[in-house]
Amino acid sequence: MTDHEPTYEALESALRQAESEMSPAESHGLICGMLCVDPAVSDDRWIGEVVSESPEGGTDPAGARELLARLRGASAAALAGEEVGLQLFLPADDAALMLRTEALIHWCNAFLYGLGVAGLRDDASLSPQAREVLEELTEVSQLDPEAEGEEDERAFFDVSEFVRVSVMLLYEDLRERDRAEHPTLH
Repeated sequence: MTDHEPTYEALESALRQAESEMSPAESHGLICGMLCVDPAVSDDRWIGEVVSESPEGGTDPAGARELLARLRGASAAALAGEEVGLQLFLPADDAALMLRTEALIHWCNAFLYGLGVAGLRDDASLSPQAREVLEELTEVSQLDPEAEGEEDERAFFDVSEFVRVSVMLLYEDLRERDRAEHPTLH
């Protein structure tokens, strides 16, 4: 996590107050998916997927929009390699394993949704490795969250690391595709 990224708990509270149906993990998965397809996605475009508009003339008392904008900025920097690297926005390591596993599953579902919302329609232009990654992320999104014990803890770490690396690989694959399709823009 960077200094600019909100804490999981702060975003969770703000989303709850804003009556969002998304968790912080889902919000992060969504923006990461959208950023993979369109690194210039605007805050207005993606935040509208997470929280509804403020009432006419109303404010955002929970600060959800501001926290989401910070999350987007930190995520964009991490995916572009400007930060240490992408870290999945999940509950803390001391949270129950089942809660973290559910969050990872929701993260993956939202990531896949974000890819579609941002316009990834045909994966034929992706590398075979990237297409395989999409299939495997779909499998992760369908895992059973029932987990406990040390062996499941190790498995959770391995799967979450796989997801993290896979997302970065997909981001790079899509940047390569963009450079190939539009060489004068890069």
